[in-house]
Amino acid sequence: MFDRIGRIDDETPFVVEWFAKHGIQVWSTQEGQQRFDNHVDKLTNYLRYWQASGESEKTSIRIRNKMQQMALSGLYTGGPVRFGYHLVDSGLVNRKGAPIKKYEIAPGEREVLQLIDDMTIHKGYGSYRMADFLRRLSQKLHTSD
Repeated sequence: MFDRIGRIDDETPFVVEWFAKHGIQVWSTQEGQQRFDNHVDKLTNYLRYWQASGESEKTSIRIRNKMQQMALSGLYTGGPVRFGYHLVDSGLVNRKGAPIKKYEIAPGEREVLQLIDDMTIHKGYGSYRMADFLRRLSQKLHTSD
C-alpha cells in the first residue's frame, strides 16, 4: 500500500510526486499506480499520507501504552536486564507464540536491592552517588577478606 512509503504528512506526498515528475512510476499491488494527472490526484496523494501520519501516531500511542502496562506488571520489554534481577518465564506468550519473560530478583541480591531502595528513597542518593557508594562498599568487603 502507498502509506508504507512514508508517514510524514508534510514530506512524503512531495517525495512521491517528485518521483513521478522524474519519470519514476509509483505502484501499489493493491492500489494501482499513483498518478498526478490533475489537481484531484495531488489532493488524494496528500490526504493519503496525512491519514497515514495520523494512523502512525495512534499506533505509537497504543504501543507505548502496552509497553508501560507490561513494565508495570513486571514483564520484560527488552533492553538490558536491571541490576539484581534475572529473567524467568512468565507463563505468557506473545502473538507469535514466543514466551514472555518477567523480572525476578536474582538469588542473593535482595539485600543489595533493599539497600539501594533505602539509600535512594530515604537518603536522596542519585545514580552516581549510589554507584560510588556501592563501589566503595564492595572494595571494603573484598579487602576485609
